[in-house]
Amino acid sequence: MPHIQQLSSHVADLIAAGEVVERPASVVKELVENAIDAGASAIVVEIQRGGMGLIRVTDNGCGIAPEELPTAFLRHATSKLRTAEDLAKIGTLGFRGEALAAISAVSRVDVLTRRPGDTTGSAIHGEGGHMEPVREEGAPEGTTIRVADLFYNTPARLKFMKKDSAETAAVAGLMQHLALSHPDVSFKFIKDGQESLHTPGDGKLESAVYAALGREFAKTLVPVQGRGGDIEVRGFVTAPVNGRGSRSMQVFFVNGRFIKSQLLTAALEEGYRNQLLKGRFPGCVLEVLLPVTAVDVNVHPAKTQVKFAKEHDVFDAVFHTVMDALDARGGAVTKPAPPPVQETQNPRPDPEGTVTWANLDSRIREGSLSALILAENIGGIEGIDYDLMYDDLRRQINDIADLQWMMVLMGNSMGADALDQTYDALRETFDAIKDGELQADNADGVWQLEDTVNQVVSGGETLYITLLGLEQQAADGQRGLAALDRSLEELRLRQTLGQVSQQTVAQLEQTRVETVSQLNSLDATIRELKVQLQNLIGEAPTGELELGALPTRSETVWEVPDYEAGLEAARAASWTLRSAQKALEDAEEDWKDARSDYRSSRKQYLLQQAEHTWNAAQLTYQSTVQNFETSFKSLYDSLANYEQLYASAQSALVWQQSQLDTVQTRYDLGLTTCSAVLDVQDEVASAQSALDSAWRDLFSACNSYRWAVEYGLLPAQGA
Repeated sequence: MPHIQQLSSHVADLIAAGEVVERPASVVKELVENAIDAGASAIVVEIQRGGMGLIRVTDNGCGIAPEELPTAFLRHATSKLRTAEDLAKIGTLGFRGEALAAISAVSRVDVLTRRPGDTTGSAIHGEGGHMEPVREEGAPEGTTIRVADLFYNTPARLKFMKKDSAETAAVAGLMQHLALSHPDVSFKFIKDGQESLHTPGDGKLESAVYAALGREFAKTLVPVQGRGGDIEVRGFVTAPVNGRGSRSMQVFFVNGRFIKSQLLTAALEEGYRNQLLKGRFPGCVLEVLLPVTAVDVNVHPAKTQVKFAKEHDVFDAVFHTVMDALDARGGAVTKPAPPPVQETQNPRPDPEGTVTWANLDSRIREGSLSALILAENIGGIEGIDYDLMYDDLRRQINDIADLQWMMVLMGNSMGADALDQTYDALRETFDAIKDGELQADNADGVWQLEDTVNQVVSGGETLYITLLGLEQQAADGQRGLAALDRSLEELRLRQTLGQVSQQTVAQLEQTRVETVSQLNSLDATIRELKVQLQNLIGEAPTGELELGALPTRSETVWEVPDYEAGLEAARAASWTLRSAQKALEDAEEDWKDARSDYRSSRKQYLLQQAEHTWNAAQLTYQSTVQNFETSFKSLYDSLANYEQLYASAQSALVWQQSQLDTVQTRYDLGLTTCSAVLDVQDEVASAQSALDSAWRDLFSACNSYRWAVEYGLLPAQGA
């Protein structure tokens, strides 16, 4: 029968450390935030093996008094709080006084520090929470904290760490956020001896954005600044044309603290209402400044969640600031408008047995079983509540971890190991939500599913236009058959008069038989394709379906689109390019992991294999981009080509109509025959048919361009 007993202070400290120090990124966060609170203007962070081997943080801040060094490593020891009332007005990044105690409990720690004006510095060393006496030592102004062998004394926790590359990526992401939230501080991040990040610390947010997030992302940004009462909003947002496939590039700060906030996300995206394509999200680097008494930062152990005293005011401030900035830029930030071909919605339903172009899009989305299944899958993904999932996983993980710890302490290591698989699976999902990986993957999944739906719809529209063309061919064929019958009647009359032979008549009769056969075959094809379209719109597959005409040229007006803007929008909206980019990123990550493993286990063959895979992925991505841009250029050029063909067809029709007027006048004067008039009438009908065909081709090209710009679908993809 187990007995209840109080844990030793050492074991209690280890358990407490696990709440504050989850991984190397947690250590870096606490140490860098302390450096910022100490007034540092330059901070250098170095890690090795993802931080598991070494973490070193050096700053030029105010330093630590020699007599306070031992106190700094006690639990709940802080210089930032004195009374309970201070919790209501926290203006520093750190305040709980647990970080150094927690870090020292699970690592080997060395501190070297000197205050400005002191002639010598101080140093202290500790292992597993036991600190040695303070000693004098030469040191530059500021503080250097070295953390080595993280979790060396907690093997149960050590084995739950991710690969070095994953831990390195987590630290790198943290450093980006810290650099962006404090542009007045120069940050340098060094991983495994290589500099990965260096910001100038010139106080300009744009400089920090350029250094932390890269030139390409920085080029897409629009500056924003506004105020609502005592709430100030400033920073940058992406132009609407540069909408992204996920929310991973939304970075928010409150009073210099990086946070995650559904409220701020909702306010940001509301500012983009009707300016972003479906499935696209804005990026941003936004800071909200407000009185410290108006925000509670003490609501989550990770200090990444806050509670606003006036949520409505904060929402309005962000929303109006973003909306006003986008409106001020006008057309410069609006996505390139494709040629509008027709409204996709019609308030009046189509009569039974008919379908119109105006209702085609909605009828496919609402009637196609494939589209409905995909829509349900999309709804299932978009309905995920990540906050609830995160909290539930945290509870499960903590329960398992506590059970494992108790088993280890009681000497039942086999029982603890038996829970490893469950723990690993839960922790992997938990970390994926925490880092935004699951949300990003699901956003990509929604993007892919919506891309498939769009392919179904665009394919239906292509089928509709094709059917209209085939019906015109059938009408032209019937008109040709009527002309053939007139010629045949005339030949038979001339045969009776001995003017033509029976063989000539027989040849024309054979031509008529072949024409009728071709028309019957065409009718069968039309019925077959109408069955396909009926399946798409959810109607009974009878093969009998009346198609409405396309909008006329007079109903459809557009301007020649800008090529560069159109291409940029198409690239941003393309799932094909996103998929190729994701494959490239995955291959690069595998190569980095293999390189890390090679340094430790010398598995050269795995490194070579991963390197070849990565090289192939780079070439595949380049080829995909090149093919995409080539296809888009061809589509863009076709607009002008079809426009020219349409103009020529118009001129040809006008000329044929003038010929008909001439021959009609001659007939009225008795100078020509009725047959001659009928022949010219056929020529006019053929010219009209050619004009209709030219308009259908131009309309189809414009519609394809719309799909390309809005959804990244090129004709070959959407056919």
